[in-house]
Amino acid sequence: MTLHEATAADALAQLRAEIESLAGAAAAATIRTTPLRVEISGREPNEYSTEIWYEDATFKVITCDGCVGLSGGSGRTLDWWPDFTLIDTEQIRAIVSALLSAHEWVIRHEKT
Repeated sequence: MTLHEATAADALAQLRAEIESLAGAAAAATIRTTPLRVEISGREPNEYSTEIWYEDATFKVITCDGCVGLSGGSGRTLDWWPDFTLIDTEQIRAIVSALLSAHEWVIRHEKT
């Protein structure tokens, strides 16, 4: 359809499809209230806990001392030093948005 052929109804239909697509992606995202597991490290009196929120062979999403981090580690695809990298709130929101957006893009542009 060219710009000259577009009507208000076409624009509304396209907008509705985009909203439904975004709503579907948002509905697929879940918020956990407890971590998958908690690891205790260090020695008394310097013990600390690390909460594991996501984990696979590539990396982990963790919280430690009130901060969010990405952790690679030995044997993982992302094996870097230091053991984890802290991420601030704005970065977290941008990363989540980028991941969902990129995923939606791939779905809409799948190779046939």
